[in-house]
Amino acid sequence: MRGAIKGWKNMGVCAEKLWPFVEDDLLGGYTVERAKDARNTTLGAYFRRAPQISDYHAAINEAGALVVSANTHDGWTNVTAAKPRIAYDPAKPPKGAGGHAFAVVGYDADGFWIQNSWGKKWGKGGLALWTYEDWFDNVMDGWAVRLALSIPSLFGRVPHAVVMRDSALPVAAIPLPPRHEIMGNYVHVDDGKFVERGDYFSSADDVANTAGRIVESGNYQHVMIYAHGGLNSVPAAVKRVAAYKEPFKRNGIYPYSFVYDNGLCEELKDLVLREGEKSESRVGGFTDFSDLLIEKGSRGIGTALWDEMKRDATIAFDAGAGGDEAVRLLMAKLAGAPIRLHLVGHSTGAILLGNLLASLDRHVPGGYIVDSCILMAPACTVDFYEANFAPRLAGSRPTSLSRMTVYSLTDHDEQDDHVARIYRKSLLYLVSRVCERAKEMPLLGMQKHNRGVAHRNLEHVYAAPETRSESKSHGGFDNDPATMNDVLELILGKRPPKPFTLDELNRF
Repeated sequence: MRGAIKGWKNMGVCAEKLWPFVEDDLLGGYTVERAKDARNTTLGAYFRRAPQISDYHAAINEAGALVVSANTHDGWTNVTAAKPRIAYDPAKPPKGAGGHAFAVVGYDADGFWIQNSWGKKWGKGGLALWTYEDWFDNVMDGWAVRLALSIPSLFGRVPHAVVMRDSALPVAAIPLPPRHEIMGNYVHVDDGKFVERGDYFSSADDVANTAGRIVESGNYQHVMIYAHGGLNSVPAAVKRVAAYKEPFKRNGIYPYSFVYDNGLCEELKDLVLREGEKSESRVGGFTDFSDLLIEKGSRGIGTALWDEMKRDATIAFDAGAGGDEAVRLLMAKLAGAPIRLHLVGHSTGAILLGNLLASLDRHVPGGYIVDSCILMAPACTVDFYEANFAPRLAGSRPTSLSRMTVYSLTDHDEQDDHVARIYRKSLLYLVSRVCERAKEMPLLGMQKHNRGVAHRNLEHVYAAPETRSESKSHGGFDNDPATMNDVLELILGKRPPKPFTLDELNRF
């Protein structure tokens, strides 16, 4: 019952005429049209009621009805309009018939009046009396609910006061968006498969429906595929999906994110914290020497974790895998449409995009031009760039890149960054020195390594105050207004008419 109530809260309920019940037939599943209509009927709040008669009475008086689950029995099968009472003798309990959910809509001296879902021929127009004795012996769960005010345009929006950086509420506590708010703007894959259960499930049907609506709407001249950093959790990733949705769309760009699971964020953080505690006990503080000790202690496990992350980003685009299927369905509509495709990735998202390009080769073998590829602090190696991006800039693969932009910190800021406030350098330093199999592996996102990486269609942008990018940390690029508005300008080929605001980027 709780799962059903939570689903109602997160996704709403559409009109029955849009999605009638047909046994063993989902009639196309949860389409965008149904999702939009469901925004008209969502929950504002829900409360579990204690199994006390007085609590049920008070809740009915206050809310008008309760959603209840209970064990049923043979007495439920013989309820008529003439005798709208569920027969039950506690001294001779009837044979059980399994659990069932229904609405409790009133009460009298003998019991609760329920509204069932078995049609108007059951009981008195679908209503019957459920005696208190039956309730005592068979009730399972009960919930009082309150409908939210029907303002679909505001669903999932976070009030300005909540997202202010000086608010007492930490950024991590900003509410997660309900799925219906971001449906059609993401695909969720894990271990090479669509994630078809959970709060942020997705399916091949979702992708196909989205691709069709993008093209048919005629509202978008650009589609941006976004790949978040691999150290972001799914909750952090979906907050980005929600924050990016409207700013991109109001500029004629349809944002579509690949959300992927790996669980490495906490594991890598725990590893650094553990090794940091060891080094602090040896050197009495955090210094360059303590960084060396952390690197030495983290190397084996860090490499294994990083290999797992890269594996997840790779197998998603193996032939027939979830990510590969998503690319096939998207390109079935986009390849022949007057819409320009752009790839944008942050940190390890560069690795995911490099593998996604191979899927584009597979599904558009006649050739396709990606208008731009934009990487923010890419955590891929220079070798990975040479194998997956450089040939496409040169036009020697079926899928080519018109241009590529790489945003990086200066080496000074890279060394002024931190990981978990323990390791006194950026994540890319940790990846280069610890996570990759070769120590000091050159990474595309590091200024010290990418100065020699050149191509006529590749530009490097180094973050600095009052420039195109003002990020001061590895994780800061994708919520830096200067960077994100420069991304908009790169995609549009002109200054964005409706740029990102700081408040919008403070939502994750």
